[in-house]
Amino acid sequence: MQLTRMEKPVRTICFLFVFVLIAFQVTSQVSAEGSNPPSPSLMPLPASMQASSGGALLITPSFTVVAKTSSDPRLRSVAEIFLGDLRRHTGMLQTNFHIASASEAGQLEIQSAAASKNPQQLGEDESYSLTVTSSKAELKAPTTLGVMRGLQTFLQLIKVSPQGFAVPAVTIEDKPRFAWRGLMIDSSRHFMPVEVIKRNLDAMAAVNGSHQSDLPESFRDTSGTHQRALALPVQVASSEVARE
Repeated sequence: MQLTRMEKPVRTICFLFVFVLIAFQVTSQVSAEGSNPPSPSLMPLPASMQASSGGALLITPSFTVVAKTSSDPRLRSVAEIFLGDLRRHTGMLQTNFHIASASEAGQLEIQSAAASKNPQQLGEDESYSLTVTSSKAELKAPTTLGVMRGLQTFLQLIKVSPQGFAVPAVTIEDKPRFAWRGLMIDSSRHFMPVEVIKRNLDAMAAVNGSHQSDLPESFRDTSGTHQRALALPVQVASSEVARE
């Protein structure tokens, strides 16, 4: 179709207008992204997360965890496991990471209002709040289980910066979206060494999965047809194995 002399200039003006509009939108988006600090990449995504431009908390060789008032004596054990994970996560094995008393100052303060149930039960409160600034981080939770979830999030936040390992300034309010979060491991049909199963449990914990007591595990196939091998010693009855 041939365009008239009047239609050609109008079409050109429309193209120019659309081009200028798109360029303006792209420029505005880039400016907005540059003014706001990027949000950390976490899995799973927290219920609420607000990045801050207040710098970052450096992970120094003398990194200290302070266990504030808590009615659960297991909180210290949780902190010790966290420091071991922190050493492996950063590769800073020969360091002075330690736990300090409640009256001392530290880079990470953890506090739980009550003890978690032992063993863990479905529906327990796993919520926590984590606030990180350039001077310290505060982790508070209603239960020790919530502290465990927050510590795994803290490990995910660690990034490499020009000054070394650091955690960006951020405020997180989080709780699990689903009460049951598990992984099916069928070692009856697919044999797995103990170390492989332990590694799977560590991976579940790293992404705030459920406690290992919630892990569906099939160690033996009761529906199989078993034939006694006469050349081998007599085996223990299956009922006794089940009781053990």
